[in-house]
Amino acid sequence: MRNTARIAGKCTAENDSRSVCHVVRHSQPADVQAQDHPFISKILTAFSRKIEEHGYDLLMFTNVRNPFDTWGLEDRVKHRDVDGIFLIGRPPDFEKLLQLGIPITGLDFTLTGKSASSVMSDNRHDVQELIKQLYDKGYRRFGFAYDPLNLLPAMERLQGFHSGLWEVGLSSTPQWIVYGNFTYEGGKDAAKQFLTLTNRPEVVLFSSDLSAIGAMQIFQEYGLNIPRDIAVTGFDDVDAATFAYPSLTTIRQDMDQLGQAAATMLLNLMENQVNSRQHLAIPTTIVWRNSTVRTSLSTLREGR
Repeated sequence: MRNTARIAGKCTAENDSRSVCHVVRHSQPADVQAQDHPFISKILTAFSRKIEEHGYDLLMFTNVRNPFDTWGLEDRVKHRDVDGIFLIGRPPDFEKLLQLGIPITGLDFTLTGKSASSVMSDNRHDVQELIKQLYDKGYRRFGFAYDPLNLLPAMERLQGFHSGLWEVGLSSTPQWIVYGNFTYEGGKDAAKQFLTLTNRPEVVLFSSDLSAIGAMQIFQEYGLNIPRDIAVTGFDDVDAATFAYPSLTTIRQDMDQLGQAAATMLLNLMENQVNSRQHLAIPTTIVWRNSTVRTSLSTLREGR
């Protein structure tokens, strides 16, 4: 049996296919459970809900090839006769998929072509804006924990960090820029790197909420108070950001809008509707919480 799963949807009589495939990337160990990441799962929920309204099924494919399996990903896509392809991130087989001529919409990377479109968050703007607002709150020593730079969102967030520092007249400190790897464990490792420094940043911007939450655990285990000794911010606004202690200041991605926009763009391509925009950037929002608030809530309430 091929590694393909069907998600509940509707098929129509006039076309036995009426299906869209989503490729689950397994390009490295950290990606094995990528579809279970809270960011990705919420986007897929919004995406599947939208295409099901138009009578399409969502199929889940993986780019992992079993031993002795001569079929590549593009072979499985052709065999299933899908009407469209939805990619979250760029899989290794991307060029072969593009050559099939099937409409493709990508999330978190840029796609161009007559049968291609893409959507992603504006990853730079609010990182720059967050630095400016933190600067206005008195922060001067900024650190950053980046994620794999072969991924466009990670690169853009790092660029936003450097641009934000430049806008407030600061330069980056190389020792305060470390690897965070989008994951809880990656954030813990990043925090340990900061703890080896005698001169630490006052605030560290993490490129994802999960890595920020992992870092906060380590900082607190080593006796640091957040945000008095070191402040922390994230990116995504997953549910755990609210329940973390302290609650996490972050940059919110509109996951529902991302999923729906991706579905709409792919539907336009599949149904030959006029689509004036091949690439769409969705704005983000800064969400302030206690991981950067140095003044106690009681003091704020009393206006002191």
